Parts: sequence; C-alpha cells; structure tokens
Amino acid sequence: MIITKLHNQGSHLMIDAYDCDEKLLNDVNHVTKFLKSLPKLIDMTIIMSPKVMEYKAVMPEDDGITGFTIIAESHISIHTYPKRKFFSFDCFSCKEFDVKKAIEYITEHFDIGHMVPQVCTRGFDIKDKIPNKVKVFKKKIKV
Repeated sequence: MIITKLHNQGSHLMIDAYDCDEKLLNDVNHVTKFLKSLPKLIDMTIIMSPKVMEYKAVMPEDDGITGFTIIAESHISIHTYPKRKFFSFDCFSCKEFDVKKAIEYITEHFDIGHMVPQVCTRGFDIKDKIPNKVKVFKKKIKV
C-alpha cells in the first residue's frame, strides 16, 4: 500500500444490532463474505484475509460467530449471537470513510430489525478538538 495522505483523523463506527436474521448470524460463510466485501465498499485495503470462527459458549444463547479482518487503515470486527438475534460490530479506520454507506450495507446484509450505531472521531490531533465537557486524563491511572 502506498500512503498518499498523512494519517490524521478517522472514524470509529460501532453498532449494536437487534432483531437480526438468526440464520444469517449463524452462517460462517455469510460472515466471511461480509468481511471480504465491506472493506472494498468503503474504500479500505484488506491486508489480512478475514478470520471467522464459531464459538460454543457455556450458555447456548451465547454461542455465535466471531470474525475480523485487518485493513491497512485499521480493523473491522463482528461478534454474532444468533439465538439472541443480536450482533456487535466495530470498524475503526485512521482515514474517513462513508459511514452511511457502511450502515446501509450492514443493515441489508444481516436483515437488521433495529440498531444503535455510534460514531466517534479519532486521530492524532483530536485531543485539541475535544469539548471542554470531556475530561482528558494526562496522568497514568492506577487500576
């Protein structure tokens, strides 16, 4: 990949999706296809093919599929819970991307009933743009 623009500011799209098609959420091939096609749609560069795996939990309602792909701009991940008809999705990119296009594609691909999308801006110089209402920690926090 040739970087033609200085990495500076990007978007972080997070989605909690509800009332989704249980069969689609439980299909490894469907999730893999999604992780291969979304980066191309939003003009990202896949540098590691999608890794998708089934997970059998202690509680059957928590069984599902986890998948991720590494893109030159950062990462995309999804965790499905078919029996709950739910999934969580995460896409971070250090360059801006068409969030609306991504949301529309995700909605169609998984037949979502409703969702809670969240978008935040991240980047090297974003600390200078944070509203005064947000506390920025400058010291290490002991846990």
